[in-house]
Amino acid sequence: MTTSWSGRRSRSARTTLPERSTIRDAVARVIAGVSEPHAMAVELSFFEDLPIATVAELVNRRFGETQQTPMTEDNVYKIRERFRAALRSELPDNPFEL
Repeated sequence: MTTSWSGRRSRSARTTLPERSTIRDAVARVIAGVSEPHAMAVELSFFEDLPIATVAELVNRRFGETQQTPMTEDNVYKIRERFRAALRSELPDNPFEL
């Protein structure tokens, strides 16, 4: 990794990171492949970093009438993990911890 006198990484060190558009496209592809309640759970738990119990409650308020079974905290954890796994497979060269 090359660091300039200013402490910033040189352009050559940054070229190994995925482009923002690549990451954004991968997230969109993964989200497009799940149901609305699952997409909401991902949005609230992964991107908004809300507590898992709050996410389950909000999903149930929004989709409770249309779901066969209520969303549980365990469901939210599993949905997050599946999202992470799917995103990792979309970005195999991603150096970030997902």
